[in-house]
Amino acid sequence: MKASYDSKIYFPKVLLILFFLYNVNYKFIPGDIPTSYLSLGFIVVASVYWILRKKRFPVANGWALVSALLLFFCSMISYFDNIEHADLYMIRTTFIYLIMVLFVSPFIACIFKNDRKEVLKTVGYAGLVNGILILGMLIFKPLQYIYLPLLSEKTFLLIGGNDAIESLMSLRMIGITGFSAYTTGFVQVLCAICYIYYMILRDGRIRLKLSDYILLIIIFLSALVSARSSLIGIFLSIIILMFNMNSLRFIKTLSLSIISVIFLFSIITMLLPDNLSDFFMNWATEFFVSGTKTGSLQTNIDMYIYGLNDFSAFGQSRWYGDNNDYFMNTDVGWYRLAFSIGFLGVIFWYITLMNIFRFNRLFTSRISIENIISICIFIYITIMMFKGAIIFDSFQSVLILLVLDIVFYNRNKYEA
Repeated sequence: MKASYDSKIYFPKVLLILFFLYNVNYKFIPGDIPTSYLSLGFIVVASVYWILRKKRFPVANGWALVSALLLFFCSMISYFDNIEHADLYMIRTTFIYLIMVLFVSPFIACIFKNDRKEVLKTVGYAGLVNGILILGMLIFKPLQYIYLPLLSEKTFLLIGGNDAIESLMSLRMIGITGFSAYTTGFVQVLCAICYIYYMILRDGRIRLKLSDYILLIIIFLSALVSARSSLIGIFLSIIILMFNMNSLRFIKTLSLSIISVIFLFSIITMLLPDNLSDFFMNWATEFFVSGTKTGSLQTNIDMYIYGLNDFSAFGQSRWYGDNNDYFMNTDVGWYRLAFSIGFLGVIFWYITLMNIFRFNRLFTSRISIENIISICIFIYITIMMFKGAIIFDSFQSVLILLVLDIVFYNRNKYEA
């Protein structure tokens, strides 16, 4: 009876995190409001309720709050300095950063109460649900026909509409958002890392149960299907696993994982229609065959044409170009950030990121699993910014970083 009750109250938490992390536009939601904003509204309301009931306002990370404020003010200065040609993207996004830093701690206290391990498991399950949808829609095309029409007309047309389902683009039209790309792969990896840390808190030394193994394989495989750049995150996740396993168990787990991924990739390829299977196989193996000459990587490298003299102190407050494309025709994350809020804004953002992870975790001689996870994710974000504006294109992922910080900081309160 208790298990049934627990599942009833637990599933809504998974949905809440799921619909926040993956920004979905459904046609049945009035005003075409993305689910991330609806979920964020719930998070704020739950936080305010907890604050009023407890009569205290916990600030989990004061330095992150200060730097997030500075980042927001920087975006405001940039906007008003360029008001005739500016767009609101960076003001809106840095404000959401600020809201998350302010309210994520009381939200966790309100919704997850004393067992803060639970929030890690919830994030992992959210990644699992999206992973199942990604793989399911890739293999079973009828699932695309059933699910994709639920998306708003604007979203559906943006990814190509009915014609795209019959084209190679259908390989991208997967997952809960209806389109999976490099941001999806990034969030999937972060969900997996959260679940890995949950297992560490649960077991001490990781001992993968069959259910754990299946969950991680689904999340990692869905990340790879979404974006080849997920290999970076998966490699860093392996380092985290290696740190918390003995050598023999790690070698066995890694070997079994590689065999499983290769086997499942082969199954997926065989199940795809002939016109898609060859393209998917070539796409999946292109990096190992072509290296730096891989098409998307080469395109990314060709965008490195700007120098420091092309940027100003506060930027031009432009995220989009005149045709709703990339401003200055580049999607390199560092460039986009510098063009939008200048090199001072880039500095404030990077300091905010370091404050979320905390300097004493990133720059320390002390070795702990919390330090290893913080350093690995920090490296992952830094590298991914050379590809795209990863935690701006997926601003929701900042919630995961804040969740990890809070759980790290309070570990002594809930150790199993």
